[in-house]
Amino acid sequence: MNELLKESLLDYADKVISAQICYLSVDDSGGDGTIIRKDERQLINMGNCGYLGLEHEQIVKEGSINAINTHGLHLSSSRAYISSNLYQSLEEKLTQIFGRPVVLAQSTHLIHLAVLPLIINTKDLLIVDQQVHRSVQVIGEYLSGRGVTTEYILHSHLGQLSALLDEHKHKYQKVWYLADGIYSMFGDRSPNEQLLQLLKDNEQLHIYFDDAHGMSCFGEKGEGWSLSGCLKGHPRVYVATSLRKGFGAEGAVFTCQDEAVCKLVRHMGGPVIFGGPISNGGLGAANVSADIHLSGQLAYFQSKLNENIKYCQSLLELNNLPVYSDPETPIFFIGVGDPDDGVKLVQRMMVCGFYCNIAIFPAVSKKHTGLRFTLTARHTTTQIENFVETLKDELINILALSKKTIHDVDSAFERVAFYKRKTVMQ
Repeated sequence: MNELLKESLLDYADKVISAQICYLSVDDSGGDGTIIRKDERQLINMGNCGYLGLEHEQIVKEGSINAINTHGLHLSSSRAYISSNLYQSLEEKLTQIFGRPVVLAQSTHLIHLAVLPLIINTKDLLIVDQQVHRSVQVIGEYLSGRGVTTEYILHSHLGQLSALLDEHKHKYQKVWYLADGIYSMFGDRSPNEQLLQLLKDNEQLHIYFDDAHGMSCFGEKGEGWSLSGCLKGHPRVYVATSLRKGFGAEGAVFTCQDEAVCKLVRHMGGPVIFGGPISNGGLGAANVSADIHLSGQLAYFQSKLNENIKYCQSLLELNNLPVYSDPETPIFFIGVGDPDDGVKLVQRMMVCGFYCNIAIFPAVSKKHTGLRFTLTARHTTTQIENFVETLKDELINILALSKKTIHDVDSAFERVAFYKRKTVMQ
């Protein structure tokens, strides 16, 4: 990383830390994930990625407790030697959920680190989406340093992807496209129908998804956005996903159609083998969550989440707020524009009793700062109503101090908005 970029990143980190809106230590005890306390002040938590609230289900918590009581905190050994039978049980259930072989690891980042260097080599072309999760981009940079030819495309710009495929059709053994299933800032979904067509037209194309934010929220068995629709079962689609968000437990999963690739990762993927075990408590919770996913009960939690998403989206549109996120996912993005205005807005929301996230450089471009918030199945309609009402008032006040309007925000976001607002600008 060059020094100018490093200094810029540190400046932005200092900005949000000094504003006391990031790197916070909070008390989240005794609730259901919708309430946290900071300095003895209660805040409605609008930054929780436990989308279905399964981590607060009594049966899931008991699964964790029972596993600890039976097995201890963890079995401290590399899986190359021994591992708890809780691992085997969970992998069997996850294989049923995905309908394809799986490999377990502690985190999605360890999966990326273990898998991508094994399946991509210097005979391949790597194409990286501009907004794929940073944990994936880091591995792409590593591979580039190892001699893998790497190209970057604008976010979900399939025209650029198609052009690169045409240009390099006969130059490389394989072409790998690195993308998210659900993108973490704007909550937009990968365009799977169009990607399927590109897969049909280009035999060398392979797609690697990080679908951490899609897991459990999408699919009859919660298999995620990447594998719940038209790409399900596709032999050239590879997915890494998290068990720490919608799944409500601990760990991460790699899955693909080819058992030989999964075997390679199990036996040669160093970070998976030597990255330390998932805790027994996490495995116990994950086994119970997997049972919920396979039993048909998951639909209840998905339905509650989707009701909250639709209700919140309708309120945002009714109040003509500059929302630029996907209306079908639990991640919301409210445009602000100026970084200082974004910081002030998040501060004001905290004063009013709501915790939400600042979306700021480098997660988004410098002039497209926003407020990012998430919904879970456990948020109440009253919490959502109060949040949107407060957000409208505070955003208008912040913009007025900068002599701006929502129309100015729309103008600033016109070229980068992933989902155009349905309401007419006032």
